[in-house]
Amino acid sequence: MTNDNISTCAIYSNGTKIPDSFQLSRISIHTEVNHIGKATLRLYSGESEVSPFVMSDADTFKQGTDIRIGIQREEKEEILFEGFVLSTEIQVSREQGHILTVECRHYAYLTTLGRKNAIFENSKDSDIIKRIFANYSDITLKAANTQIKHIALTQYYCTDWDFVLSRADANGLIVITSGKEVVVEEPNITDKPVLEVSHDTDFFDFNATLSLSDQYAEVNTVAWNHTEQKVIQEKAKPAESNKQGDLSPQMLSALNKNKLTYQTNASVEKESLKTWADALALKASLSRYKGHFTISGNAEVKPGKLITINGLGKRFDGDVFIGSVEHILDEHHWTTSVGIGLSRYQITEQPDVIAPMASGFLPGIQGLHIGKVKQLIKDPTQEFRLLIEIPLLNGEKNEIWARFASPYAGKERGILFVPEIEDEVLIGFLNNDPCYPVVLGSLYSSKNLPPVELTEKNDLKTIVTREKLTIEMNDKDKIITVHTPAGNKIEINDKDKFIQIADQNKNCLLMDSNGIKMQSEKDIILKAKGNIQVDAVSKIDIKSSSSDIAMDGTNVKANAKVNLTLKGNMAELSGSLKTTVKGGMVMIN
Repeated sequence: MTNDNISTCAIYSNGTKIPDSFQLSRISIHTEVNHIGKATLRLYSGESEVSPFVMSDADTFKQGTDIRIGIQREEKEEILFEGFVLSTEIQVSREQGHILTVECRHYAYLTTLGRKNAIFENSKDSDIIKRIFANYSDITLKAANTQIKHIALTQYYCTDWDFVLSRADANGLIVITSGKEVVVEEPNITDKPVLEVSHDTDFFDFNATLSLSDQYAEVNTVAWNHTEQKVIQEKAKPAESNKQGDLSPQMLSALNKNKLTYQTNASVEKESLKTWADALALKASLSRYKGHFTISGNAEVKPGKLITINGLGKRFDGDVFIGSVEHILDEHHWTTSVGIGLSRYQITEQPDVIAPMASGFLPGIQGLHIGKVKQLIKDPTQEFRLLIEIPLLNGEKNEIWARFASPYAGKERGILFVPEIEDEVLIGFLNNDPCYPVVLGSLYSSKNLPPVELTEKNDLKTIVTREKLTIEMNDKDKIITVHTPAGNKIEINDKDKFIQIADQNKNCLLMDSNGIKMQSEKDIILKAKGNIQVDAVSKIDIKSSSSDIAMDGTNVKANAKVNLTLKGNMAELSGSLKTTVKGGMVMIN
């Protein structure tokens, strides 16, 4: 294919130039910052004896075949595109004849095929990007180094391409596909322009807009710091940008005066917040000009470069940041359309970066929902689920089996607090899938009041069961109380310094600064299969105010280190076999 401003356009399939019998009617090549390059080839039969059917059947455009598109000028070939065949399409019509359309993509397209999960530990973003692209042998990576090392960074169920773009975004970098390369770099806003064009001689068309809508006086990034237990914030002023027009980002932001704020509940380090703020400010500056213009074909014009425009007045003249490039080659012309500027928005704000709800198995469900407990047993799957009615699931049937969460659960262990029938509960859904509900907890309301009144100081924590079995924890007085409706009670009291166990029969065990006191309304029985020992530093008193004291054993021994005194109004010493009374001196009466 040749035309008025092309020496030769050549297409190579697996390194071999395609034959001239393959008649090309149009080539479209599109490259863009943060997008994957693509090329579309349109071939037709015309007067050629080679039909699109033959071209389609040949290995020339077989899916996966390497494709290179070049322009031969002054004995030098300039590469416009390198990639592979993604798809082919055949069209047959009486008006247009037979047409073969070949869709090609840059090798980076492979990074979009399938969502992946990964955890990267103790790594900088640039290291992570290099590790990801190391899995793609057809791609040569050129990545700028980043500074912040992450303890752990998780790639959750997204494509490698989207994850790389998100990390580039967070560091103020852009991603460009060029030839076999993927280039991750800072926007080049001070480089020498690759070309200078003028309104009078070079433009086929021109359309551009200068807007202050995305120009902010300040960019704030906000996060929650769990270590310091406070909100932290970083700021960025309007960034320096390409020298286009007479209104800089700083001047436009002074007119806007608003602030752009991005926030996260994640505990992000201040350094990361600052880098994020600077990145957002830079993208905002590069978004002030948007539009496009078309000039004669030029291979030097590439995304991420600068091109100087003249003749449009001081408001638009200057160095344009090239956001996208589209080359159109047909039988007569080669034109290059230049997209101006970048979008302010992050890659993560696009709708398809995150997987669809419920992974696309079925329409998903968002947010938390209210449920009512209807049944606690007889789960048909024996997975210990509860039957929950979801009132707003107002179809023919609105009851569904749901797992219930516990703060601690495991094999034959855990904290088991199952809600009661008709309790109002909070329902979430795994992966936003309406088929997999989970009971997250129970709810109070003006109808279902809590067991104790809430106070500003929140001193009392309590557990109360359906039958009023109660555990109370009083933080103010440092008291733990366990009691039953009948009056059985255990109290551990730091304020008054005692522990007491009392029952509904008025039996009581008290431990305080005076010692241990055991009191019973009736009998106290001590039994042991081993020994019972009573030992005291001071005296031991055994009294019965109105009845006998009896001791019974195989042998009864009483030993006094000084005196042994046995007294009674009447006394008897006897033995059925032998009685012995001994002493250094025995005195009777």
